[in-house]
Amino acid sequence: MAIYAANVPDSVKPDEYHDLILEGLQTESIAAASGVAVVNTSAATLNIPRITADTTAVWALEGEDLEVGNPALDEIASTPKKVGGVIKVSRELAQDSSPAATKLVGDSLTRSVAVALDKAYFTNSGAQIAKAPKGLPGVTGALTVASDAADLDAFTEAQVKVLGARAQVTAWYMNAATYLRFAGIKQADASNVGLLETQFAINGVPVHVTEDLADDVVYGADTSKALLIIRDRAKVEVSNEAYFSTDEVAVKVTMRADLAFPSPKSIVKITVAPAA
Repeated sequence: MAIYAANVPDSVKPDEYHDLILEGLQTESIAAASGVAVVNTSAATLNIPRITADTTAVWALEGEDLEVGNPALDEIASTPKKVGGVIKVSRELAQDSSPAATKLVGDSLTRSVAVALDKAYFTNSGAQIAKAPKGLPGVTGALTVASDAADLDAFTEAQVKVLGARAQVTAWYMNAATYLRFAGIKQADASNVGLLETQFAINGVPVHVTEDLADDVVYGADTSKALLIIRDRAKVEVSNEAYFSTDEVAVKVTMRADLAFPSPKSIVKITVAPAA
C-alpha cells in the first residue's frame, strides 16, 4: 500500500503543489508562456462552441423590420488527457520543510509537465503523441506560407492572411537554427546591419524558440484563440515505499489537460526552403 501525504515529512505536502505547478507552467512551458488561453473545467468532456459563419447585418430605415438571421454553430469536444511523471527525492530533502525545499521539488514537477505539454503543442510524432492532445501540426485548415529565407516577406504575408480571418498573430514559434537563419539576414549586401530590429521579435511579434520544432518550420498563432484546457487540480501523491531500499521518497504528479484550436485560420505555418 502506498503511503501518502499524511505519512511523509512536512516538506512534501501535495496540497502545496497544485498552485506551484499551474503558476510554474506559465514560465516553464513555452506554449503557456506565449499566451495560450487557459480554460479550467471539472468536466470529463468540455464542449467548446464556435461560430462557423456569422449572421448578416443589414441597413434599415427607422421602423423597418430587421431580417432575422442565425449564425452557423458547431462544437469541439475536448477530453483532457492524463499527463504525469514520478521523481525521486532524498529523504533529507523531504524532511526539509523550508520554502526553498518546497520550491525545488515543485520546480522539478513543473518542468516534467511543461516538457510533455510543449511536445504535444509543437509536434505530431513519436510514441507519446498518440496518447497526447493534438497540437499545432494536427490543426486541419491552418493557413500556409512559403519562405526562401532571403527576407522577412513571408512573415508579413502570414500576418496579413491571419488578419483576413479576423485574427492577429501574437506569437511566432521556431527552433534556434531557423531563428538564426532569419536573424542573419542583412539589410544589404556587405552590410552588417540585420533586418531584425528587435532581438527575438519579427514584425513586432515575439519569437518563441523551441527545439520541439524541426528545422525550417515556423508557426504563427493568435494565442488568444488557442486553448489549454485543464481539468480539476494537478494531483500530487507521495510514497515512502517505492524506493525503500535506497531511502528515497517518490513524488508523483498527474494532471489532465487538452489543447483546442477553435479557429484554425488563426494559425499559419511557414515552410522555409532548406539552406543551400
